[in-house]
Amino acid sequence: GKGNKPSIICIQETWLIKVRNFKIPGYNCVRKDRTEQRGGVAIFVLFGIGYREIAVQSELEVVAVEILDSAHPFTVGCLYNSNGLGDSNAYLNVIIQLPNRLLLCGDFNCQNPLWGSDTLSQGGRAIEDFLDESGLVLLNNGEATRIGYKGCSSTPDLTLASPSLARKSNWFVLNSTWGSDHLPIITQLLMPRKQIRPIEST
Repeated sequence: GKGNKPSIICIQETWLIKVRNFKIPGYNCVRKDRTEQRGGVAIFVLFGIGYREIAVQSELEVVAVEILDSAHPFTVGCLYNSNGLGDSNAYLNVIIQLPNRLLLCGDFNCQNPLWGSDTLSQGGRAIEDFLDESGLVLLNNGEATRIGYKGCSSTPDLTLASPSLARKSNWFVLNSTWGSDHLPIITQLLMPRKQIRPIEST
């Protein structure tokens, strides 16, 4: 409903460093910063929602939390692949470290006509292979998720889900960038709680 805060906010390219104590009022934060250059990922969880952080070892930038307030706990992963390269094994290595019932969102920097791109990149082919091998479902509907230079649009941001979560998901893109070049993505999970509110990623 109007005015409801999202339960979970996933952000890629946070540009945070350890000495920067960034907070969103009303949220706990789990984050992984880069020691240099721009990057970083973070998950913000609304106060009052039970969760635990899950450590992930990966060449990709990843943070993950298990949400415990649902009638059926599930995991949210936030991923940033800055160069868009890699192979499906890099992604498989991430998800084998995470509990089942997974929602994985992120900036994959990969292009594939499967999610509305005009081109097929090496990384996009790797994601396609990963989807086949992992059994995860792509929630994207073909809408652009980034408005780039001179208004060119692309879809580097993907949301993947376990089939049991995909069946209960509504996925859509907001039409304001809020000052970023990426459009916020909303994923609503229609499932019983201890009530789960919408999940937002930017």
